[in-house]
Amino acid sequence: MVGSRGRILFAEKRIAICASVFALVFCGILAYGQNTAGTILGVASDQSGARLPGVAVTITHLDTGIVRPVTTDEAGPVSSAGFGFGQLRGEGGTTRIPD
Repeated sequence: MVGSRGRILFAEKRIAICASVFALVFCGILAYGQNTAGTILGVASDQSGARLPGVAVTITHLDTGIVRPVTTDEAGPVSSAGFGFGQLRGEGGTTRIPD
């Protein structure tokens, strides 16, 4: 038989385990919110504002020098994810002619 001292130790262990699990989950949720990367979104268009599909766009992270080429889709938007915070530059020009 387990005495009252044994029940108290078991209850203390159970409380300690529950508190540890709660702390890990809570800290994990807080850490998830600390995003260090962003997504750049834009639209390729001409002077009249018409969207341009198939335009090759180069996005450069000015602080790190990372260069990422992307191509606009049929509707003209462009997006690229995973850039760290900092200054970005987008340049585009040539239109790809569909095959």
